[in-house]
Amino acid sequence: MNEQKESGWIWKFYFVFFSLIIARKAAGFFMPGTNTHDYYKILTAFASYFEPLYWTNAVTVILNLACLVPLFLFAYRIHFLPSRVWQYLLGARLIFDILGHSYEYMVIRSFFYSSPWIGMEAVSAAIFLVAPSYWACFQYAFRRKKFIPHQKRMF
Repeated sequence: MNEQKESGWIWKFYFVFFSLIIARKAAGFFMPGTNTHDYYKILTAFASYFEPLYWTNAVTVILNLACLVPLFLFAYRIHFLPSRVWQYLLGARLIFDILGHSYEYMVIRSFFYSSPWIGMEAVSAAIFLVAPSYWACFQYAFRRKKFIPHQKRMF
């Protein structure tokens, strides 16, 4: 129990930090004039068969925003909704994170063309920033009975 209290502030800090990253990505996708928004606007202007790239990224952004909820619930050790909801959300997020990052893929690809070391640093940084959120969401979806007491339930 003491270990949970000591690590609790780390997860609360990470939640705020990761929320800012996700909010910035969402704003970059939805706000006109940003690099990401312009990329998809120009891409879909060339041909309609590029529209699935736009829509998969849109779903990715929405799922990443939605995954802030289980991250928050994990950080604050709150039980909310059945585990199956969070398991489906995590699975959908994983699938769309693999499929829905055309802009980021192109940016990282250009880094590799410049220098393989820069490309590897970019990939490593992306994994380093996102991996804890996947771990926390996995723990919340599949193992939350081990770390959330029954009295800390919402609804």
